[in-house]
Amino acid sequence: MILALASSSWLRGGELGLGPAPVVLGGAAAACAIAVVLAWRAAPRVMPAALREVAALDRQQLAHLDIHPPTALERMVIRLLPAGARPIFAKDARMVRRRHPLAYVIGISGLIAQWVLAATASDGMLAWSASIAAAMVLYAALLARRLREPPIEQPRVLAALPLAAPDITRAKRSWLVLWLTLYIVLGVAPVVVRTLM
Repeated sequence: MILALASSSWLRGGELGLGPAPVVLGGAAAACAIAVVLAWRAAPRVMPAALREVAALDRQQLAHLDIHPPTALERMVIRLLPAGARPIFAKDARMVRRRHPLAYVIGISGLIAQWVLAATASDGMLAWSASIAAAMVLYAALLARRLREPPIEQPRVLAALPLAAPDITRAKRSWLVLWLTLYIVLGVAPVVVRTLM
C-alpha cells in the first residue's frame, strides 16, 4: 500500500521518486512472491496454533449471548398485536438486533441525514431527500426478505409451531412498518414541513 501511494505520481505521468520504475515495480513483485512462499512454508507450523486460538475465542463468545429483550417501543407494538403474533414479533425484534445490527445503523444514519437536510434547507434538498428515502425503501425490502430467512426465521421450526399464517405475516409486517415509520417517515416529515414553509 505504501508502494502504491509512493507510485501515485508515476501513475499520473510524473517521476517515480524511489528509482527507475521497472526496478521498483519488479522489486515489489519479487517481495510479494517471496512473502507468498514464506507464508506457504510457515502455514503447517502456524495454522494449527491459529485455529486453536480462534476456536477458543469462539467458545468464549458462544458461552455468553447478549440477547436483549424488546425495547419499550417494540413492547408497545407487541401489546397491540393479537396473541398469536406476539411471540413472532418479539423473536424478530431480538434476532434482527443481534443478527443484522446494520439495519439500525442504516436507519439512524438515514434519519439524521434527513433531519440535517431539513435543518439546512440546502439546494437540492428534495432530490437528496428522495434519494435517501428511496435507498432506505430498497433496504427495507431486503429486510422484509431477511425476516423470512435463516437465521431470523427457521421455516421448518415455524411450520411445526401452532401459529396461524395470518398471525405470522402480521407480526413480520408490523416489525417492518415500525422500522419504516421510525427511520423513513420520521426522517422525511421534517423535509416535507420545511418545503411547505
